Amino acid sequence: VSQSLVSPRDMARFVEQVLTRNQALQVLRVESLPPAAIEPVAAGAPAAAKGVYKHGMRIEVRGRYTDIVKYLRALESMPWKVFWGQVTLESEDYPLSRVTLVIYTLSVYQSWIGL
Repeated sequence: VSQSLVSPRDMARFVEQVLTRNQALQVLRVESLPPAAIEPVAAGAPAAAKGVYKHGMRIEVRGRYTDIVKYLRALESMPWKVFWGQVTLESEDYPLSRVTLVIYTLSVYQSWIGL
C-alpha cells in the first residue's frame, strides 16, 4: 500500500496535476498542514524505530456540483493514492458550490515540503 501513496514531497505536484486537468473549478485556497505523528516513538526506543507521520493538504475550490464530482473522481483515479480526511460541501449562489477537502499521505519522515 505505501508504494502507491503519494510521497509528502510530491503532494503539491499531485494536487496541482488534478486541479490543472479540471479547469472548470476556481481554486480558492491550497495549504499544507503541519505533519502530525500518528504513531509516536516510545521513549527509549532504538534510533532505528521511527514513528509514522500524517502529511496533509487542505484544498478549497468553487464550481458547479458536476465539476466538483468530476474533480473528486479524478483524485480517486490517480495512480498515486491519498487518504481522505474531510470533505465539506457548501451551496453558494446557484449553480455554484464550494468544497473544502483535506487529503493526506503517510510517511516515516517528519520532514514536509510545503507550499
